[in-house]
Amino acid sequence: MINIKRSEHGQSIVILALVMVGLLAIAAVAVDGGSIFAERRRAQTAADNAAMAAAYAKVQKDANYISVGQNQAVINGFVDNGSDPWVEINSPPIGGQYDGLNDYIQVRITSTIKPVFSHFVFSGGLKNTVETVVKAAMGEPYGLGNAIVATSPTACNALMIQGDSTTKVTGAGIYSNSNAVCKNAACCSIYIGNIEEVVLSAGGISMVGGYYENNNSTVLTDFIATNQDPLPIPPPPYEPNCDGLQDRTYTSGGGPLLPGKYADEIKVNAGDVVTMEAGLYCLYDDFIGLGGSITGDGVMIYQHDGLINIGAGVEVNLTAPDSLEDGAGNIWEHMLIYMGNTNDGTIKFSGNTYSYYEGTIMALYPAKSDPKCEIIGNSASYSINSQIICDTVKISGKGTINIDYNVDDNYVAPSLLDLMK
Repeated sequence: MINIKRSEHGQSIVILALVMVGLLAIAAVAVDGGSIFAERRRAQTAADNAAMAAAYAKVQKDANYISVGQNQAVINGFVDNGSDPWVEINSPPIGGQYDGLNDYIQVRITSTIKPVFSHFVFSGGLKNTVETVVKAAMGEPYGLGNAIVATSPTACNALMIQGDSTTKVTGAGIYSNSNAVCKNAACCSIYIGNIEEVVLSAGGISMVGGYYENNNSTVLTDFIATNQDPLPIPPPPYEPNCDGLQDRTYTSGGGPLLPGKYADEIKVNAGDVVTMEAGLYCLYDDFIGLGGSITGDGVMIYQHDGLINIGAGVEVNLTAPDSLEDGAGNIWEHMLIYMGNTNDGTIKFSGNTYSYYEGTIMALYPAKSDPKCEIIGNSASYSINSQIICDTVKISGKGTINIDYNVDDNYVAPSLLDLMK
């Protein structure tokens, strides 16, 4: 028998080489994979911050908002050189589900890291691309910027103008969100009764439902549009916050009135001279004016509970703040009167020659009985430089009622910044 022995020298070297390759692969995954993950997190943070910075600058109407975003990326360690790293900021976005949408800002950051072990397996750097998309919606006037807005979706005669008066609306039109169809002139979206004259110098009359105009009325307007699509009119994203304000009471006889929380009724009688200091007034009971005078510059009235009734015998001169910060840090600009979101009270102004209001009047919650807001004229003429946004609105009485809308003097819905991706 012939016994042939095969040589086994060198097999351990082959096995060791295979093991080394495996170890290198594991090391590449552990080390280079960890590096990729860390770089991706760093780049994503930079993209998020850059997008938010650019979006905030855009809603602040800064034409250089892209440069603002680029500078924020630099702060986070990514200096754009057009290739590596490459910081792209696009508005509107390019590609993806938000492609072409002007209210969105897209930030892409592409960077490359040098591998430690993986270059033994393949050549080149490890490229990493991240993306962030932020919605940057500019604040817009409520009710499409109409001067008078009735928000109720179903009320009969949600916006009513009648009486022996002349109602002049300048700067914008009037709008009703009610779908009332106006059967037999009894239940309409907008109802204009036996009135001397309605004059709209800009804008027109728009409504979801039907329109009625008395034959004896004179209506001068650019257009009358019925059967419009309903307009979503949500309340502001927050109610006024009264934290930090002092508890106060009103003493009959007049004098200075200070910002704060008023749990009891405020009643201004004949002969009272009331000067409201600038700031936020949180009222938890009725605010009534029977006579005297009420003046205040930079005033916001938050009627949490109770009603507001200012009679014809009161001289009024009230203007809203250009900017006011409440207890939660929320900013209120040009809001004169805001009625709480669960307050079923009403607002009634009976004006005279000495009456003047400036700033938005908003009362969206339905009243126990309509109208939610009522503007009453007398034999004189008075001005409301306001946007009136109420569940239902009625304008009546005598004389001339001037409603002058200027977007710069009224509340605008806050700008929206929302991280989408």
